[in-house]
Amino acid sequence: MRTPALWSEEFYQAINPVTIVVGLHQAAPGFLSEKKHIRQTDFDLWYVAGGDGAAQIDGCWHEFVAGDLLTICPGQIYQREKTSYGNPFRIYYAHILPFGAQQWELTKTLASVWPLRLALAHRPEIGLLFRQYHDAFHTGPHGGALQVKGLLLQILGLLLAEIRHPSAGAISPADRRMARVKELIDTEYAADLTLAQLAEQTALSRGHFCTAFTRYAGCPPIEYLLCVRIREAQKYLTTGMPIKEVAEAVGCHSQHYFSRLFRNRTGMSPIEFARRYGGKHSSVSRDQRHRIMPRTT
Repeated sequence: MRTPALWSEEFYQAINPVTIVVGLHQAAPGFLSEKKHIRQTDFDLWYVAGGDGAAQIDGCWHEFVAGDLLTICPGQIYQREKTSYGNPFRIYYAHILPFGAQQWELTKTLASVWPLRLALAHRPEIGLLFRQYHDAFHTGPHGGALQVKGLLLQILGLLLAEIRHPSAGAISPADRRMARVKELIDTEYAADLTLAQLAEQTALSRGHFCTAFTRYAGCPPIEYLLCVRIREAQKYLTTGMPIKEVAEAVGCHSQHYFSRLFRNRTGMSPIEFARRYGGKHSSVSRDQRHRIMPRTT
């Protein structure tokens, strides 16, 4: 069967969301979760209702603040998250399958354009919908499944509209420049990119560029470059490619440096990773999804 094109009428008609679990995580000051290595098989949405913190995904720490939506998409690896001492976060989370359990090609298509972080402080109605969605899931009356599905459809409608046509007030000219740099890193991660070269793309000084990119992407530009390299290295390692070739393919000319970087980011050596995940399609059980982080409702 032909996969509908992104944003086509058929694409929207195929949306038939399934809710796996919904909850509320209210972190204690200074909270740091246990480190894990869980490859996501659904969309894990985190709406930050208050406070701030950071999550480690694909080896990179991504900061978030109240009003943000953080999404761990299928294929990405969740590791841990933390909050500040002075302003601990409060997060509504939901594991969902936008097209049900069978439409994997559509799921991959949507995951390819879904940003890790959406700044939604200008859309306070989304926060209200997440609260209603959470309450309906846990305390809804008999037949509440329809209410849960209806609320999720409203949330998805607003989120997809933001992804497709970001609000004018949410995307500044500076953010557009940062988006171009992020795209450059995503495609040219194997090149010898330097901070000076990246800053040149924006006509900003290196200091101003670092500040702007960190605000946009949730981590500094060189940190983001390293995260992309490790993410791509993981893909190569699962194919059986020799470690030396993987290191070269992601822009690391020293195998020793690559191995040390990979271990620091993933908690295992490239050899260990290849043995564990090579030739396998990683899956996460429902119980594992519940254990992604210590959460309370």
